[in-house]
Amino acid sequence: MRRHPFTRATLQDEDVTVDFAELTTPRDCVSIVVTEPLTHDELWSPFEPGEIRVFVDGEPLARRNDNRRP
Repeated sequence: MRRHPFTRATLQDEDVTVDFAELTTPRDCVSIVVTEPLTHDELWSPFEPGEIRVFVDGEPLARRNDNRRP
């Protein structure tokens, strides 16, 4: 989850840097769900196997880990 103050982020696999401060407002909250970290200069929080997270307007609302197998 990203929130104000936003900073720059550099992609892992490309020589590209994005300044999120230019693309957002102080009221914004941004969450990105991916299978691997996209950038190398930000903190990423991996999901646990079987974990589900619910987001509303970019904010985490709930999380649950259910490792039961059928």
